[in-house]
Amino acid sequence: MEVEIKLRLPDAAAHRRLASFLVPRHLRTDAQRNLFFDAAATAALRICLYGLQDQSPSRAVLALKRRPGLDAGVSRVEEVEEPLDPALALACADDPARLGGVDSSIIRLVSDEYGVGRDSAPFVCLGGFRNTHGVYEL
Repeated sequence: MEVEIKLRLPDAAAHRRLASFLVPRHLRTDAQRNLFFDAAATAALRICLYGLQDQSPSRAVLALKRRPGLDAGVSRVEEVEEPLDPALALACADDPARLGGVDSSIIRLVSDEYGVGRDSAPFVCLGGFRNTHGVYEL
């Protein structure tokens, strides 16, 4: 199980203090490219490409985040992930309609539940961003 904690820090000094505190538990830092595709108002389909230093990702993950909830100030989102061939992920980034032909339980779920990914409603890339993701031992 992955536990992801997102903190809103007031300034760069707070970030430096937190980073210094976490150094002993640091496992790795991943360079990421995240691309989002239309699915539904309450669901986000994402391709995450890892290891982009040379523009050839070392791995890729297809993820569906859905059914968000907020309870006592804590956000919870159902997330399903599957590995995706990095070359196929890049091809889908260049031509989002190709996602509809990917053999994936996530793509089938999105197609069945939200009607996206079929010929009449091909996937459309909504944009994305690059970031670095620190991974720490809990």
